[in-house]
Amino acid sequence: MKKTSKTPKHPQLYVFIGLTVLIACCLITGLVVNFINHLHYDNLISRADSSATSAQDQLGKEQYDVNLLINASGSTFNCYDLRSSYARNICYKHDNLSMNVQPN
Repeated sequence: MKKTSKTPKHPQLYVFIGLTVLIACCLITGLVVNFINHLHYDNLISRADSSATSAQDQLGKEQYDVNLLINASGSTFNCYDLRSSYARNICYKHDNLSMNVQPN
């Protein structure tokens, strides 16, 4: 009787193939995770940049309004000269209140 062996003829080849497949899977997984991470953080950076630009625009309007109010302390000006809607609303409310007050 012939004895049959179930051991592979070249076990080192199977180990090499297994390690190669494992390394390839790790590389592909790392590339996919890096790509998704890159997309996510690019989106966050662009949102933060647009938010910073918006805040900078609003700050510029408010600085203009403050300078206008300081420099026009003795003279009159119209509320529509103000650039920020917050300052313009306060100015309109102030004008409406001062028009409704009757002198004694």
